[in-house]
Amino acid sequence: FMLVATITATAEVCGILFLIANAVNLLLQFADKGWLKKRSEYSQFTALDRFFRKVLPMIGTFSALKMAALVHPAFIYSQFIDFMGEAELCSFALSKSIVGIVMAIFWFFLTR
Repeated sequence: FMLVATITATAEVCGILFLIANAVNLLLQFADKGWLKKRSEYSQFTALDRFFRKVLPMIGTFSALKMAALVHPAFIYSQFIDFMGEAELCSFALSKSIVGIVMAIFWFFLTR
């Protein structure tokens, strides 16, 4: 029993650290004035939007059970279809190319 509890706790801590790093990255993208990379105001707003609409709610309701749902066989197909429909790659042209599709598929399986 302690082994399962230890694995679950480790997964939760790693998940929270990943989400916090993602949140900090999005906030840096929003606050960036050209020090790291020249960004348009639209990309800065998109980073802030993603922070408030996706990352912050996930941090607030995070649990290891949600992480287990990511790899559950009953949900993989529907999550894959949703991911491919919403995948944001480097540019629109790349997302419609074979290379972009392969990159998106690789990223989906890497994050599972």
